[in-house]
Amino acid sequence: MVSFSIGFKHNVSASDKVRMQQEANLVIAKITEKHRNGECYNLKNENGKLFFISYKIGTATKCSEIQSQTLVTESNYIYKIDAHGFKGNPKKCDLNLKLIVSKDKAVVEIDTTISRIKTAKGSNGTVEGACGT
Repeated sequence: MVSFSIGFKHNVSASDKVRMQQEANLVIAKITEKHRNGECYNLKNENGKLFFISYKIGTATKCSEIQSQTLVTESNYIYKIDAHGFKGNPKKCDLNLKLIVSKDKAVVEIDTTISRIKTAKGSNGTVEGACGT
């Protein structure tokens, strides 16, 4: 009976870890879609929840005031994110991202870079401004 109990607990924790990995993959897919199709945005981590912040476009290459804030996901996991100084313009900058999803003692961590074709060109033909500005 003891070995059945230990095996069952291990199976439940393995299933939880798989669900967390699937959730982390879903969040990365949503962020990738926003980065490749969106204009000016950023990510915000508040109270373990993850939000997209959308900005109005001030000029062709600058993001201005906040337009909206929406949840990336409504799951019960706790999210931490490090966007390594990304400032919102995917036409200029890649997003180097570290996503941590946790629940109880289980943790899933993903490091990735999300990119798209750079289209914010200046008069000299190069991408304007430094990334993170």
